Amino acid sequence: MSPQAVIFDMDGVIIDSEPFWRQAEKEAFARQSILLTDDMCRSTAGLHLLKVVEHWQKRFGYDNETKKTLFTEIDARVIELIHTQGKAFDGLIDLIEFLKQKNIKVALASGSSHKIIKTVLRRLHLEHKFEVIRSGEDEMHGKPHPQIFITTAQMLEVDPVNCLVVEDSRNGVIAGKAARMKVVAMPEQEIKHDPVFAIADYCVESLSKIQAIIGR
Repeated sequence: MSPQAVIFDMDGVIIDSEPFWRQAEKEAFARQSILLTDDMCRSTAGLHLLKVVEHWQKRFGYDNETKKTLFTEIDARVIELIHTQGKAFDGLIDLIEFLKQKNIKVALASGSSHKIIKTVLRRLHLEHKFEVIRSGEDEMHGKPHPQIFITTAQMLEVDPVNCLVVEDSRNGVIAGKAARMKVVAMPEQEIKHDPVFAIADYCVESLSKIQAIIGR
């Protein structure tokens, strides 16, 4: 295939930060005597943090003050972990350069906040690599709703059907397909057998495999 644009998710796609989110969420919720498992954290992967704490608020019934505390603590802890431990996935820079050589537009569409996106881009020295950067903070609806991908395509001035999305989460894959885009899924080993990933157009274990897909 030969897309006109490639839209990257961020967490779990350009940076191995999903473990940071799970660690931060489990730590913060434990301080409220709520014990989340890794699988519980994975179930909300791809959602904006506010939606995550609202999701668990419906289940555990904590008040809005606790919701604010959880949001603040998780946000700060993830930023700290990115600053100290964040690393780009192997093959990222080569892939971006490959896309630019083929005149394929490159964008970032993440459910994370602007603050976390800026932290990641600064840590990985990627501040000027993306033509469009879109945060779920700016959308009325978060993934699995397709709005963030549709908005990103509009900003790129590319029809969604000519876009390729790279995602690691079930919510992101659903959002990409709902936006009528081709989707490359790159799930963690622990969840790669989730049947949702069967709706992706391609499933890869690393970014290095995407060049071959685009070259087809």
